[in-house]
Amino acid sequence: MAQSSVHSDLIQSPGWRQAGQVFLLFMLAMLFANALLLLLESKLGLYSYFAAPKLQLLTQPIQWFCQILT
Repeated sequence: MAQSSVHSDLIQSPGWRQAGQVFLLFMLAMLFANALLLLLESKLGLYSYFAAPKLQLLTQPIQWFCQILT
């Protein structure tokens, strides 16, 4: 009984809420940066994002994310 109340208090603590907000903000920033890069690449012709194969198009963000994590 005590363990469940501690668990609910932990989830509702401001630290977890702030961590969730930071995570959401980070994800939104990543999406915005990705869209900005896509726009710049298409405007400047640095790399034809749309000419890439569909599989590479799908795996590229995952590879970038893995590079960021490591």
